[in-house]
Amino acid sequence: MVRVVGRTTQSTAASEPRPHRLAVAIVRAARGPNVVRILADLSEAAGAAGSTLRMWCRFAKVYPHDVVAFARALFAVYNALHRDAEPHDLLDFAEQRSLDRFLGRSGQLVEDGRPVSVPTFCARQLFIGHRQIVGDVIRLMAEEPTTKNKRTRFRRGLCSLSQTLTV
Repeated sequence: MVRVVGRTTQSTAASEPRPHRLAVAIVRAARGPNVVRILADLSEAAGAAGSTLRMWCRFAKVYPHDVVAFARALFAVYNALHRDAEPHDLLDFAEQRSLDRFLGRSGQLVEDGRPVSVPTFCARQLFIGHRQIVGDVIRLMAEEPTTKNKRTRFRRGLCSLSQTLTV
């Protein structure tokens, strides 16, 4: 009887747990230049297809719209800490009622007139209850953003052809 243990030719990205990959996608979107409004924005920032992100969400047992909302609020907190802006202004909602409902689930984004820290926001938010994802987001946000080599960035679709030629 032959027992197959597993494939040995898996890439590093494929062998990472899906909650960690989802956390990496959220951090990339939060550090990106534009606010994340829909799943397509998150997939563009993460360099993964929307169907792939939906699959990661399904395996992590979280809803994709909650991941997008978490990334949107994290974008506002992160950029408010690094710019001179209010988190509420960075969220870009059309009406006050939607903003109030969103802020109720995101916790208190401002404390004593200053934006809250990323770990404080992650502890207060109600979007994602998956502890591994939230913990990975806190850890990844504490690290400095790294740039990978040109081949990896091009393969993942994170830079355009013009950026590749100038690097």
